Amino acid sequence: MLNKVLQRFSPIQKIPSYTGLAAIYDRMMDHVDYDEWTEHVVRLFEEYGAGGKRILEGGCGTGNVLLRLKKRGFRVAGFDSSFHMLRMAWERVNVPLWQCDLGRISVSSRWDGILCLYDTIQYFSLDGFRRVLSEIYRVLEMRGVFVFDLITESHAAKDWSDYTECDGGADFEYVRRTWYESRCCVLHTEFDICFSGNRKRYREYHRQHMYPLKDVERVIKESGFLVSARLDGFTMNRATEGSDRVHFVVRKEAA
Repeated sequence: MLNKVLQRFSPIQKIPSYTGLAAIYDRMMDHVDYDEWTEHVVRLFEEYGAGGKRILEGGCGTGNVLLRLKKRGFRVAGFDSSFHMLRMAWERVNVPLWQCDLGRISVSSRWDGILCLYDTIQYFSLDGFRRVLSEIYRVLEMRGVFVFDLITESHAAKDWSDYTECDGGADFEYVRRTWYESRCCVLHTEFDICFSGNRKRYREYHRQHMYPLKDVERVIKESGFLVSARLDGFTMNRATEGSDRVHFVVRKEAA
């Protein structure tokens, strides 16, 4: 139904990732339990960290986790490559925020913990992940921890191989198409978005890489980190390739 509605809007205007999506992101993701996710992250920092309270979030998006960490008494800051997502975060949480990429973090201060959630890391290839880890290592305090998550290839193939979703709100409509390309282990997502009062149809494309867990661990160790935990979803159980979402906790140790 919505797809037929969207077809009335023309022409299609291609825009960068998280440009049009930023305005509807929180409403589209209202199924996410950010309270649960924050509780899990805090538990990981308490379990594996050195007790510090300064946390930097890369790919902070619209600031949902930053706000909750701040309320828990952490000193937080965040950055994102999308100005449009940051603009939404600025309206939500009063903490230092800036625009930059995980592969080149524009900060010289050191942090007790660094956070990167919701498979943001998978926008990078494995080589790109190496660059991210190099930057994370640079800005972490000794014995500081980096917490990040990813989805597995089995999850992508099982649940996202050919997925279409149509939805909307009072002032927007969207169609999401997701497909998994097993040959190159890439998850593709395309959003067509329309806003009321605007006859244009905006299209965003997102590309994420699926990595075998053994390759992730190898690159982590090659980057000088210690793998403290590889956890299944929001549990403290060890993750496997059959897990859907995996949380990694890695620690910076002295050479």
